Amino acid sequence: MANVVKFKGHNKILKPYPGSEGFVQDLPIFTNGKACVSCWEFTKNEYIQFIRDHQNGVKLRVFVSVLAAGQPPIYIGTEDSVRAMVSDFGAVWKK
Repeated sequence: MANVVKFKGHNKILKPYPGSEGFVQDLPIFTNGKACVSCWEFTKNEYIQFIRDHQNGVKLRVFVSVLAAGQPPIYIGTEDSVRAMVSDFGAVWKK
């Protein structure tokens, strides 16, 4: 499972909803009031699997699960591409 990263520029910590504390961790985010951004890193084994899949012609994919009643709009990308997208909605975090 990818691991949440406390990144430079985060300005808020989202807490697990009651009853989920045992399997949901705190989530450091940057928010400007219109968008929020979290940072994740893959484990070494996940990274190796991505490379193996790519070498075998398998498309690289990331599956996202949101533990909520609905699916909010999300954008997944590199730090630079996410910063560019968020800048359309206001301030971005400092690197």
